[in-house]
Amino acid sequence: IVRTAWLFGPGEPDFPRKILRAAAAALAAGSPLRVVADEWGTPTFSLDLAEAIVRLLAEDALTGPGQAVEIHHVVGTGVVSRASWARDVLGRVGLELAVEEVPGSSWQRPSTPPPWAVLTPTALPDGELLRPWQAAMAEDAPALRRAWRSR
Repeated sequence: IVRTAWLFGPGEPDFPRKILRAAAAALAAGSPLRVVADEWGTPTFSLDLAEAIVRLLAEDALTGPGQAVEIHHVVGTGVVSRASWARDVLGRVGLELAVEEVPGSSWQRPSTPPPWAVLTPTALPDGELLRPWQAAMAEDAPALRRAWRSR
């Protein structure tokens, strides 16, 4: 079993790209960007997750012969709030926009995510963890900048 959290990367929708759409709307309205401040998680780059799953399968680490099924928390390292992550996204595209931190309870959504969605990373078979989410964001930044320019 592989568990992960707060996926981002190529394709939509993901949190960074939703933030860019919301930022465009906030700029057009002349208002700050409203972002939930009391939800925390471990952002995980989808390409890193895919590579880790391939490594786990190659090492037969998910269900080795005679082994019980293991649970692997495959997440980027580091913890961040949604509001702080939004600021990171804005910075990576060079956008200066005020962020208004709001409680999750004020946000209308079809479901209520947990305020603490932090998973402790499980080491891969070679003992390594996934890279910090900030490093993965640096890899995704050129695509984010292209998405921002093409809006």
